[in-house]
Amino acid sequence: MNWKFWKKDSPPMTTKSKLYAQELLYLMNSQSTAASAHGAMNLYRTSSAVSIPVRMIANTVGMIQPVLKDKKGEVVERHPIIDLLQNPKYGMPAFLFFKTLAVHQSVVGRSYVWAGGNINRPPLVIDKINPVNIHLDTLSNGVITAINVTSGPYEGKYVAEQQGIRTRYIMNNFSEIGVIEGFTSSTDDRATLGESPLLAVGPEIQQLIEGAIHNTNLLKNGGSLSTVFSLKGDIMDDQFEAASSAIREKYQGPNRAGAIGVIAAEDVDIKQFGNTPKDLDFENLQKLARKIVALQYGVPIALVDNEKSTFNNLSTSNEMMFDNACEPVLTEILSGLEFFLFPRYKLETSKNDLSFDRTALPILRQRFIRELKERKDAGVETPNELRSLLNREPIAEGGDELYWPVTQAPIGSDVFTGDNPSVMDDESSEPDDDAE
Repeated sequence: MNWKFWKKDSPPMTTKSKLYAQELLYLMNSQSTAASAHGAMNLYRTSSAVSIPVRMIANTVGMIQPVLKDKKGEVVERHPIIDLLQNPKYGMPAFLFFKTLAVHQSVVGRSYVWAGGNINRPPLVIDKINPVNIHLDTLSNGVITAINVTSGPYEGKYVAEQQGIRTRYIMNNFSEIGVIEGFTSSTDDRATLGESPLLAVGPEIQQLIEGAIHNTNLLKNGGSLSTVFSLKGDIMDDQFEAASSAIREKYQGPNRAGAIGVIAAEDVDIKQFGNTPKDLDFENLQKLARKIVALQYGVPIALVDNEKSTFNNLSTSNEMMFDNACEPVLTEILSGLEFFLFPRYKLETSKNDLSFDRTALPILRQRFIRELKERKDAGVETPNELRSLLNREPIAEGGDELYWPVTQAPIGSDVFTGDNPSVMDDESSEPDDDAE
């Protein structure tokens, strides 16, 4: 074998292979696999502790019915931007569009939207782009000069163009990419658009994944977990290091747990240490990892752990999940779509808002009915004001009247005496003698 393989002339790299090489180098230099879009999505695919809470969030976000509101909070009945969001692309329902954006936003910390059609007009179609297929060209000061889509139907280089306070990423004047940014705590120029929430819980997730692999292989291979290889006899230091490296390479690691070891040597002593049931018990580790990830996403523990779930707290947990987990992600998505799409429809963010119909979400329906009843009982809103919350037509007669229960009377008055003549007037009920 030629150990000087690094001196061989390497074949020239294509543009795509250069991008992948830079992404790999960045991933290798990062402290967590979640630092890259590829690493974060891989954690989502391989860990149920991540996929379960993220899918809960994404499924709820996907069920929204987008609406356009003015600054008074009144719903604009019909608008082309709502038609586009309800039918983003032929063959792709709005549910899948918003659900996918929610997954990307929750896992990677940012998402990308592609818009097709003349860039100076409203888009004809919009679609989501997997962040794994995105590579950013940045300057030393962190300014993004281009967005490269490395694969997929929208592959190409979208060059940054400054238009007022907006930066647009355009290719051929008929394709544009919008970025829905998220929060970032890093000053790295590659993380300026948002970072994965999994960065903070990456070690726990990785520990859970490796623990599951370790346990599975231990049960499958049927060998011993803890083994000591004793090399007897006088051997040189370099021979010991070579043998030690060979043994570790062959038997160490979660994927090799439980493997039966056989090596060739003149005199080898192998001591096997017995396993306790605790060595095979990863239940506490799994519970801890799931709890940490759920708390990171704002999902109540009762929704990811059946032991904590009851019929009484299930409804409350769903409402808490929407408030703490779903609505923040939904707000980021709708705000990003506003910034990306409003200028193409000649809409101003100071006059309009992208929102959603809260009455259409099953997770909020019971809360909405409860709040509506409480506001009605408070008696400070007219029937038409309450009907507007349901997007119902106003009542023509009496709908703007403020009603108050007739059973109430001023404090200190007695409705059964003459102190309150408007309610009971004994003198008015007696016949007038003079009238005879």
